[in-house]
Formats: sequence, C-alpha cells, structure tokens
Amino acid sequence: GDGDYVEIVDSPTLNNLASQVTIEAWVRADGYPGEWMSIVYKGDASEPDGAHRSFTLWLHRDGFIHFTSAPGGSGQMVLNSPNIIQPATWYHVAGIIDSVNHRMKLLINGNEVASGSYGDSIRTSVLPLAFGLGDCCNSFAGQIDEVRIWNVPRTQKQIQATMNLVLTGGEPGLVGYWNFDDATADDRSGHGNHGTLSGDASLIREIFVSPTGNDVTGDGSLAHPYATIQHGVNVSDLGGIVNVLAGVYPENVNIPHPLTLSGEGVEQ
Repeated sequence: GDGDYVEIVDSPTLNNLASQVTIEAWVRADGYPGEWMSIVYKGDASEPDGAHRSFTLWLHRDGFIHFTSAPGGSGQMVLNSPNIIQPATWYHVAGIIDSVNHRMKLLINGNEVASGSYGDSIRTSVLPLAFGLGDCCNSFAGQIDEVRIWNVPRTQKQIQATMNLVLTGGEPGLVGYWNFDDATADDRSGHGNHGTLSGDASLIREIFVSPTGNDVTGDGSLAHPYATIQHGVNVSDLGGIVNVLAGVYPENVNIPHPLTLSGEGVEQ
C-alpha cells in the first residue's frame, strides 16, 4: 500500500554482491494504484540513467515484471517480462545477474522470460535493502512472500527445484531468506539480516492445505500443511490467505470471515 514496506539495513553479506546475485520472491498484487510498484530494491540515491541501482524488481500496471541493475555504476541494464501478471494471482519471480559470464536473466514461475548481456560488476550500495519500496513510484499493493537473496547465479533447474519448498536457511550461497512464517521479518538464513516493518505494512500468515497433510500434527506451513480446507479456514487470520494445494477435497466449506482462498485444489 501507500508507503508500506520492509527494510533491512545493509550488512557485509548483503553488500558483498558485486559479481553474482539471484533475487527470488513470490508476489501477489491486489491492483495497480500507479504505473510502477516496487517489489525488491537495493541501491543508492538517484542518479541519471539508473546508475545508482544495484538490483531492483518492479511490477508495471500493464502486467510485466521490470528487472534492473547498473553494472559497475554505469547506466542500468533492463529486462522486461511479457505482460502476463494478473491481479489476485501468485507468481514466483527470479532475477539473476552473473557478471562473471556477463549475463542477466528473468524467470517467472520457473520459466525464463527474458535475458540479456551484462557488464563486469554489480554496483554495490550501503543503503538498506527494501521489499515493497523503491527510489520512486508506488510501494507494493499486495503481498510479497518467500524473499530469497543468493550470492550465486542460480540455474533455472535449481530455481524450479526449490521455488515451492520451504528452505532450511543453510543452503550454499543463501545470504538472506525472509519467509515471514513466524509473523516476523527475521532473516532465516542465519546471517542476521532482519527486517523491520514501516508504514502500515503487516504480516499475513499464509496457511497451506494438502490432501497429504494432517489437521492434528500439521502447522499449516508448506512443509507441514493441514489436510482439510475447512480447518485451514477456521484457524486463518482475518484477511489471511489459505493456499489449497493440488488435489481433491471431499468437503463443503464454510467461510466465516474475510480471507483469500487460492490454489489448485478442487472441492468434491
């Protein structure tokens, strides 16, 4: 929303991304209050030609992801996805920069949608990393989840293998991991890059349901989902999210309070 974001102060691990980086996030837009909305932003004070931007991800109101980065502080390089992003739908977005091999790539839902050449190094910045706020335009109106920053250029196969999984936090190359599952913006990678909420930013618990889950021993996480939609709905927060994983659910569901019900499961 308006001025709502998460901020992470700079640290040695976040400022040591001068040659290779992968940025991943799940995003769901509620709508488009302006032309541009920031998803992830790292950079300095504004300079001509975007030369101040280390790496940024944006969503344009025409429905495309905009990935930018300034090689060595020169004018920024830009990749745009096709216009495929729809409101009220979750998408996995990944931006990859490999200055060693002079390439940058953009993936949506694990599929490469744009690529281009890149320079010799990535501009570094000592200013905070932000989710939902950039150097201009609108903050993100919607939800941002499972943000991951790596100091390696992850392959498409690697991204596809883990984009739907909860990480342990100890994966090689992971320098920041914010899944918000514990109702905080703490960094789960072990590097201490904890975030603070600004404006009216709030953490919404996302509950997962799967036919292979368990309403008794599960905790509603992706790793340990509940078994029934009704149980997920019953324990969800007001305005929360219940993500119904693929499968068949033999139940009639009563929804007693406002929430978002999404996913691929089918009631029977």
